[in-house]
Amino acid sequence: MDLVSKETGTEPKKILIIEDDAPLSAMVQNRFKRELYETVSALNGSEGLDAARKYRPDIIVLDLLLPVMNGFDVLSALRKDELTRDIPVLVLSNLSRAEDIQRTQMLGANGYLVKTDVSLKYVTEKIKDLLSKGSAGQSVRT
Repeated sequence: MDLVSKETGTEPKKILIIEDDAPLSAMVQNRFKRELYETVSALNGSEGLDAARKYRPDIIVLDLLLPVMNGFDVLSALRKDELTRDIPVLVLSNLSRAEDIQRTQMLGANGYLVKTDVSLKYVTEKIKDLLSKGSAGQSVRT
């Protein structure tokens, strides 16, 4: 937490990445760090939920296909918990079925991106957009 943004003089925004693919998680973290974000990661849904409660990130990037606890259950638990219910959640998943996208929308996701359809640059732009809107930005398919 000792990082300070050179532009604003404030602490950087915290991003929690809940992704079980360790190389992909590391790549996403490196990209966000270059953008001066602080990152925390979790490799399964249960760890991700614990990390969200402990670190209270500014935004969560959530995969759906996770071990221990799937992303749908994580999202549901996040929205039911007073500590985490207002944290914006961007789903980043390989699932592209309309039913999965609708389900995340009903559970309160703020955005949904299909991994194979987007670049890390676009994911970063979406993160910036959601952070500027806070939890009010309820656009799901982007």
